[in-house]
Amino acid sequence: MINFKEIKETNQVLATVHKIDSNELDGFMSKHSALIGKYDEYVTKSYIDVQRHSDCEEANQRQHHVHIVIKPALNELKRHVSRITLQSIEDEHHVTRLMRNRMNLYHEENVELLIEEDQLIQRYLQTIGQLTDPTDDSKSIAELQGDLYDADESIRKQAFTHMYKAYVSKEDDITECLKSLIQNREQQAQRLNVMSYRELAFMKLGRLDYDVDDCMRFANQVSKHFEPLRRSFQQRQTKRLKKSRLSPWDSLISPFSDHHNLSVSLNDLIVGTERILNELDPYFGKLFFDMRAKGHLDLSPRPNKAGGGFCESLPDSKSSFIFMNRFGGFDDYIVLLHEMGHAIHHDLSQQHLFFEAQTISFEVGEFAAMSLELFSLDHWTKIFSDERAFIQAKLEQFRLMIEFLPSVFIVDQFQHNLYDAEKNVDTFDEIFERLVDQYETDLIDWNDVSDLKGKQWLRVIHLFETPFYYIEYALAQIAALRMYMQYRQHPDGTLNKYKNALALGGTASIPKTYHVAGVSLFPSEEELVELTEFLKAEIEQLMTQLNEID
Repeated sequence: MINFKEIKETNQVLATVHKIDSNELDGFMSKHSALIGKYDEYVTKSYIDVQRHSDCEEANQRQHHVHIVIKPALNELKRHVSRITLQSIEDEHHVTRLMRNRMNLYHEENVELLIEEDQLIQRYLQTIGQLTDPTDDSKSIAELQGDLYDADESIRKQAFTHMYKAYVSKEDDITECLKSLIQNREQQAQRLNVMSYRELAFMKLGRLDYDVDDCMRFANQVSKHFEPLRRSFQQRQTKRLKKSRLSPWDSLISPFSDHHNLSVSLNDLIVGTERILNELDPYFGKLFFDMRAKGHLDLSPRPNKAGGGFCESLPDSKSSFIFMNRFGGFDDYIVLLHEMGHAIHHDLSQQHLFFEAQTISFEVGEFAAMSLELFSLDHWTKIFSDERAFIQAKLEQFRLMIEFLPSVFIVDQFQHNLYDAEKNVDTFDEIFERLVDQYETDLIDWNDVSDLKGKQWLRVIHLFETPFYYIEYALAQIAALRMYMQYRQHPDGTLNKYKNALALGGTASIPKTYHVAGVSLFPSEEELVELTEFLKAEIEQLMTQLNEID
């Protein structure tokens, strides 16, 4: 356990301080940001340990201590430092906006609710972290996910149904957990005199520059412009699979190749990723090498390891930790490169001394990760030995990105329904199923598993852990595709703009950061038309090259 006495005594001292001299401000901010970084890293490492070993009693006890004792004290420390800094500083800039927003989020009566919220989140994580194949306890959910790439449809269907049956076996517990979280969060909003939790969530996420209407408008615009591309890819899938309509377990089957059958060992994954990063930018490669040397990569699935993947910042160590569940296929490279985008962002942001200036918004964080995926495309020759497989993999990457966008809008609007009393009158399954019907094409056939159609929300960790964090994936994906469009013409200049934008950390607003990178947070109709025309041309060119090889 970390020394709690230090942070407790610091809070007692700072509680008596109103303002400090301007010539002492830099030292004050630097000193206390270092302390905040130390405790932030402890909290993060505790979370990582529970994700890595969900059955470890010691890790769970430590996490409980973090929720009950450490996080409330850490949040108090951040409020004190923000309050004193705001009283002592003269300039107004984005960091002061973040600090004022932090101060507005505090209400003493919400402290107990925040502790309860953390405990409910941990309950969900523990529940899903222990799920396995209902017919084989030795097989993890991550391994079932890997089976969705199998060429044999019977294996894919079995994996899909077993995966959801595992979640459905705990549906009552998960439903009760989410209902309790909704109730808890609405109470938080009421005590802060905020109209709804949705408004409070936007404040917590630092969404100071856009609102709900912007999200809805963006979803409608992108859906309209990208629907033809999506249908075209799905039609290619049906042709390849010799089916009139696709089943839900077919989404990961490429219409272009069998590269999903590529066998990727852990060593292949690490060596190949390092080669790609070094070729892109030696700085990227060195960062990956250093993380590997520090033991900050946990990439393989195992029993009692949580599913999914993430990259967490370790501000005190000036490093990051990557957690994922590889399944031994090509997509492992994509996931690891995505997480490395976050690690690069962390490293560039950690150069700021003040803790609030290191803050990374989700919109910019996902932009960093998704852009790196696309920058890596032309360097996949380090993975594929022949040109045909290389072209097929690029086509598949475009397909998966375009296929992903509607799922973002489904989850985002599901959350808007959950926290709207007028709309949250049906079961969670019914709400989710309606949104699936709204955004899915008529080429998807759920008839064989109609009972599972509305169950996908059970697996969306964001609903529990980080409510309303999801639209960022679509905002970032569109911006990253526009970055790739620029990268094809000016690779060095685009990379420099990318790094300059990420280095801003929390010192600039989200729109400003996107602007420095050379893109818009909310693209215009003209920009979306330009982007889809570019993608059509790229896809057609790749298809022509593929046909010439065949």
